[in-house]
Amino acid sequence: MRKEDRLHPIFSITVYYGEKEWDGPLCLRDMIVDMPEPMAKLFSDYKMNLVQVRDSDKYTFNNEDVKTVFDISREFFKGDVKTVKERYKDKKLQPELIAVIGKITDSAFLMQKGKGRRELTMCSALELLKKTSIEKGEKQGINLGILQRDRELIQKWTALGYKTHEIADLLSLSEDEVRKVQAEKK
Repeated sequence: MRKEDRLHPIFSITVYYGEKEWDGPLCLRDMIVDMPEPMAKLFSDYKMNLVQVRDSDKYTFNNEDVKTVFDISREFFKGDVKTVKERYKDKKLQPELIAVIGKITDSAFLMQKGKGRRELTMCSALELLKKTSIEKGEKQGINLGILQRDRELIQKWTALGYKTHEIADLLSLSEDEVRKVQAEKK
């Protein structure tokens, strides 16, 4: 490297899409064990540039798709479908955006819909979000996120000899979720 050469800056951004507020470390020093003072003086600390989906309304996004994903996901976490309907009533979303929203909001259903090849209007997406909200509520309930219909199909298909991974694929569930239901009847 020559004296006149210059480096381009690199910025690391951590996107946190948990429902609860971030309570983890915000810099490298917060992650390091105690060190002797002479070493601490030489230590280079690095700040974490944290972007939280849940409070992303304070940011300005130049990319319209990024803005849409953050906005819909944030309002979805709040349970405010009405605001999403008002803002994005006629907006068409690419399947990839639906998949990203599904990943952020932990919705297997939306992730599956995002694998499609056609755009969805916001009205269609909101119906999907509504269904996802129901899924999420069930996850927190006794059924552990698996609809009764799915539980019955898991038991029936298991009895018919279907493999766990086949059932998981058919119902868009994880293999662990299928195994839990299979274990219930044993």
